[in-house]
Amino acid sequence: MQGRGTGRRLVMTLISSLRDHGSPGVHLLVGHSNQRAIRFYRHVGFTELAATGVHIFTMGLGRTMEQQDDDEISGHRPHR
Repeated sequence: MQGRGTGRRLVMTLISSLRDHGSPGVHLLVGHSNQRAIRFYRHVGFTELAATGVHIFTMGLGRTMEQQDDDEISGHRPHR
């Protein structure tokens, strides 16, 4: 299944859902030896935090000003 975009779609769906529900961000741990996952999370936009023995990735999910403006125009409010 690897290399078909399934993981990317899954992560993007998760991020979208978390954002819509008001989550401020997401963190995940990846073992040092899992180089494929490390490359994947970097590729999809996660930021790596300094750590020893593991790789810690984070992504802030705060809504941008443009998204907030679009919400006001459309009347959409994220779930809280």
